[in-house]
Amino acid sequence: MLGKEGAKVVVSDIEAGALDKTVSELQANGVDSFGFKADITSQESLDALAQATLDKYGEMHLVFANAGVGTGEAGNLWNYSMNDWEWGFRVNTRGLINTINVFMPKLLAQKQEAHFVVTGSGNGAYFMLPHTPIYTATKAAAQAITENLYFQLQQMNSKVKVNALFPGPHVVNTGIFNSERNRPEDLPTDPDKPDSGIHSVEDMRAIMAQFKMELQTTEPEEVAETALRGIRENKFWIAPMTDKIRTAIRERTDNMLNGVNPTPPNVI
Repeated sequence: MLGKEGAKVVVSDIEAGALDKTVSELQANGVDSFGFKADITSQESLDALAQATLDKYGEMHLVFANAGVGTGEAGNLWNYSMNDWEWGFRVNTRGLINTINVFMPKLLAQKQEAHFVVTGSGNGAYFMLPHTPIYTATKAAAQAITENLYFQLQQMNSKVKVNALFPGPHVVNTGIFNSERNRPEDLPTDPDKPDSGIHSVEDMRAIMAQFKMELQTTEPEEVAETALRGIRENKFWIAPMTDKIRTAIRERTDNMLNGVNPTPPNVI
């Protein structure tokens, strides 16, 4: 999407194969781009990415903090492995902190208009889905960080803007349900961990079909279009919503204001 608009694109991923494929496709379509293998959990790795970008193009105007994993929670949260908790927070929360620490000083030093776009999730930012407590907690923390970053830059009258991107409005057709493929060696999976049964969007679709429910999905290309439109309109909340999501947010807010005990949201 950015390439079509004439942007120079730097792609980073922890997966070399996926990275090479994406860059090859971009270059085949005439996009000035390059790839850099980096690990969002390592600030040193992100330092190298930022420096490679500046060495190649001299400046940066759009930074997307887009990494995230699902740890495949199943069962009661008090039985979860500490490795799962650590992995989720290491990527989804501390990965965002690392990205801010590396890129924000460089964006500010340019003294030019720029955007720092954080991919969040309604699961944590808006409501709590009880079957994914680790993911929910990491994304709730990420949203708090994102909003505070926005406020601080506002107080500085900074030319750098923060956008909170919520992919959707439906489940996005990505590989996040198969995050185990990138699990770090120092945080192995508990061999006795229950299987959530969901390792892809198709798994979720099949499970819902058993209950006579249809899973609607959103393609990544649609998310890209939404993100670019929101950046151009300088929106903080880049958040397409279904009626169910809006209802869940209203119900949760009303419950808090009126002291009503919470109930699980119905958003799918």
